[in-house]
Amino acid sequence: MPIKKMWGGRFEKAASELVDEFGASISFDQEMAKEDIMGSLAHVKMLKATNILSATDADQIIKGLEELKTELADHGLHFTVANEDIHMNIEALLTEKIGPVAGKLHTGRSRNDQVATDFHLYIKERLPKVVAAIKELQQALVRLASENVETIMPGYTHMQHAQPISYGHYLMAYFQMFQRDVERFQFNQQHTDLSPLGAAALAGTTFPIDRQMTADLLGFKAPYANSLDAVSDRDLKIIVGSNSTLNLDADIKVKIKIQNFYGIEINDFAVSVARTAMWIAESQMWAESQNIIYSRDDFLPLDSNDSIFEGNALRMDWSEIVEPYDVNYIMGNPPFVGQSYRSNEQKQDMIDIFGKGSRETKQDYVICWYKKSLDYVSDYKNSSVKCAFVSTNSICQGECVPTFWKDMINAGVEIQFARRTFIWTNEAKNKAAVHCVIVGYSFHKINNIKELYDGGKLTKCDHINPYLVPEEDIWISSRPKRPKDKSKMTTGSPATDDGQLFLSPEEAKTMSKEYPILSKYIRPFIGAHEFLHDLNERTRYCLWFADVGDELPKIIKADHMKDRFQHIKVF
Repeated sequence: MPIKKMWGGRFEKAASELVDEFGASISFDQEMAKEDIMGSLAHVKMLKATNILSATDADQIIKGLEELKTELADHGLHFTVANEDIHMNIEALLTEKIGPVAGKLHTGRSRNDQVATDFHLYIKERLPKVVAAIKELQQALVRLASENVETIMPGYTHMQHAQPISYGHYLMAYFQMFQRDVERFQFNQQHTDLSPLGAAALAGTTFPIDRQMTADLLGFKAPYANSLDAVSDRDLKIIVGSNSTLNLDADIKVKIKIQNFYGIEINDFAVSVARTAMWIAESQMWAESQNIIYSRDDFLPLDSNDSIFEGNALRMDWSEIVEPYDVNYIMGNPPFVGQSYRSNEQKQDMIDIFGKGSRETKQDYVICWYKKSLDYVSDYKNSSVKCAFVSTNSICQGECVPTFWKDMINAGVEIQFARRTFIWTNEAKNKAAVHCVIVGYSFHKINNIKELYDGGKLTKCDHINPYLVPEEDIWISSRPKRPKDKSKMTTGSPATDDGQLFLSPEEAKTMSKEYPILSKYIRPFIGAHEFLHDLNERTRYCLWFADVGDELPKIIKADHMKDRFQHIKVF
């Protein structure tokens, strides 16, 4: 229900929709909806306490405002241009709820002190958050500066090269600039702690209101000392606005573009998916940014997004895509492939990365990306580049730690944060849950606090070792000799027969029938797949030759058995 415009009596005809849309401020001052309701609640409670309004009328208004406050918090309120600003919109919604008694909310109050109060409340709540955000930025500058004390850059004066300076020193100059912003905003906080409510239009009201009561209810230190100053105070708006734009470009634009991101995908379909995902992400972030920089520039048309490349990332020179000194972060979710499941191409990748016969070639394929990242920045050891990969949790267990990780740590790598084992699943049929970790690392030591996540728990510590434990590095290596009371262990559970001793149900049935001597050696095989999905069905069998004894010559004579044994020997 539109409320009659305050200035409508000056015209014989209603304004056109174009004029209404041009003059309406609801598109931006709806940000003060909560503050408008808070101010009205404090005002009507004071009117009740001073007997200016009857308890019946006041309680009805309070109930309506509380309901609007709850609805705003739960799912928002619907505002219209017809009611032009937030104050008229809230009044219209209140009138719909409780009827004409809503109009009594104007008693002893003017639009002038109402607007001023809303703005003071809005700024009073947000200034501490602005100060906290600037201090967080300062902390980031200190961390980055401490990492780059010995990073040299050219210093300029009068737009000319002057002398070499530390990049850390350069960053700390901005720390000091932001410190002055903090001090200015802290002064503004004192300025916002005064309540304009009760000043009315400009010279107060004849009603016996209690300005101190409304100031207390709204959390202000005191009411303004002078009513004219309360409703005409533009200092606050100008100073806060000026402080917010100080040291910023006159033309505020989003500086991070989609072209700042580079990627490599294995095939054309994955490239298309990645490019589309980047456009979607850019669109979403642009919508978020618009509410920060108050820009209404159009996201469309789509800019070129040709920085996603197709190919095998392990066989490509990353420097040909982007030089390491132009990179801030490297991150990804490379494939996890155990030794028994690698393709010939993947086996060759591991040989190319680590060398033929190296211990790492028996570990998970995903470690190639860690080594590739280290090689990528090898000429820039003081680089501030940081890396993070999602990986199978096996890389932080067993022999991978005292071999692969020990070499990485000795090369200068330091783990900065990690997410301990978690289950990553998907919607695929017959899926198996993958146990993953996330490891974030730098290529040199950084004197800062490390963060270790485990479920919903965050542990802050000085060091994270490759076992993802908040302790100093420890290398649990294999024993050259077994303990005397233990059997020799040559491998874990994976079969290393290249499939020669596995049988399908049909093969097991045929072999048992044709070669009865093999029957007692044919056993059901239950691996991870069967355990997770086919426990009640026998989908695989194996030849289990234990305690063969004198029967071995007879077994070898069975068709293809000699060939199977020879293949295993070669493998």
